[in-house]
Formats: sequence, C-alpha cells, structure tokens
Amino acid sequence: MKLLHFLTLISVLLTGLLSAQIKFIAKVDKKAIGIDQHLRVEFSINAEENASTFTPPEFENFKVVGGPMRAMSTTIINGVKNLETVYSYIINPKALGTFSIGAAQITIEEKNYKTVPITINVSEAVNSTSVPSAPHENIYLIAEVSKEKIRLKDSLIVSYKVYVSPDVGIMDWKLIAKPSYSNCTSNTIEIKKLKVENVIYNAKEFRASTWQQTVLKPKKKGTIIINPVNMEIQFKYLSGTYDIFRKPIYDTKTIQLTSDEVNIPVL
Repeated sequence: MKLLHFLTLISVLLTGLLSAQIKFIAKVDKKAIGIDQHLRVEFSINAEENASTFTPPEFENFKVVGGPMRAMSTTIINGVKNLETVYSYIINPKALGTFSIGAAQITIEEKNYKTVPITINVSEAVNSTSVPSAPHENIYLIAEVSKEKIRLKDSLIVSYKVYVSPDVGIMDWKLIAKPSYSNCTSNTIEIKKLKVENVIYNAKEFRASTWQQTVLKPKKKGTIIINPVNMEIQFKYLSGTYDIFRKPIYDTKTIQLTSDEVNIPVL
C-alpha cells in the first residue's frame, strides 16, 4: 500500500509539473485604439502543437481582416530546447466602446488550456476622416506570384507591391507583420532601388512599387501558404482646398493595410 501511495504521489507531481510548464498567453500590440485602426492579436504557447487543436475566440464586436497566421520557432539556450507556436490575427473594431477579446483554447494531451480575455477600449477615429474616398480605393497592398501552381522541383517568386492612385503620394511606410510562409523555403531578393511603374488595376490607373521579392521553393506536395502582410502607410492626398496662390493643399493620413492570403498548389 505504501508503494502504491508513493507511485500515485509521484504521478500527481509529474502531472502538475507538466501542466505548470505549459504557458498559453494572449497579447495585443495596444489596448486602446481608434475605430479606424487595426489591432494585432497573438496567442502563443510554449509547445509545437497541431493547429486542429486550437480554437480562437469569437471576436465579437471585431472584424477579422487578416489571419489566422501560424508561426513556429525553436530556440536552444544552454542546451535546452524551447518551442513556441504563435497564432495571430489582424482585427478592427465594429463600433465605439469597451469590448473584450474572449479566451482562445487549445488541447494538449487531452487537457484544455485557455488564455485570459483582454479588454480593448475603442475611441473615435484617430486619423483624419476628410479623405474624399475610402483609403482602400486609393492604396492597395498586394502579394503577386509568378506562378499560380508549382511542381515540387520548381520555384516561384512572390512580389510585394504597393499600388497608389495618381492623386496620392506615399510619405512613409513600415511593416507591422513581416512576410511568412508555410511548406516552403524562402530567399529574399535584394532590391537596391525602388522603381515606380504605371499599371491598370480594377480598371483604374495606379502607380506600383515593388518593395520586396522572395523566392519560394516547396518542401513537399500540398499547398504553399503565403500569409497576409500588415503594413502601416503614411500618405498625402488632395484636400480639395487651395492656398492664396490657388495651389492645391495636401492633407496627410496614416492607415494600416493587409494583403490577402495566397495559396499555391504544389503538384
């Protein structure tokens, strides 16, 4: 009886130690945003897990504009191997107020883990609202691929481009979510100088700039997934007013754009 009791105690202690080692955490890049802004939400767990066991929250009062994006990383520190899996989303609010991003859930060895809900305060628009038309009608962030399908031994190039209408000028941009991929290796092509070309997109004239190109090679048959990229862009546009010399006055605005997810079949 003593031996059975001892073994049971050891089993309970080991189970408790394993549970203590699992950390499932939700985080956001900011907890107070304007209704015209995007929010990045990440759910990270210190283990490499099957995506089928992950259940995101409902995202009530928010619209998902990017994701889910899944990234895995492995680090070795002092001989200790550390795994991390991150599920991320880009969302934007539907209304003003204080809202909660609910708990995400994941199952590991038949045990469920949940994140802690996060409260988000949504205020009035932060940026100027005097743009004569919606920003997405003037600026696009696009991932173009050289092939719509690929064989296992071949490669393709994905070109990330910004399309702007002639009456809009880009002042600055920065990446919020870097390009990421699945089922392939990637090698970035150096672009020493940005070039601008005139193109027709959605039956309208645009100026296009390619800011990054990457060569992708598949690892196995299935699908290459090119995850969405999130970028913050500051631009100037015609305000519709003039100075005393009748020259047009430009206003500035900062927006966030997200490219579409692209899936490439690997034959």
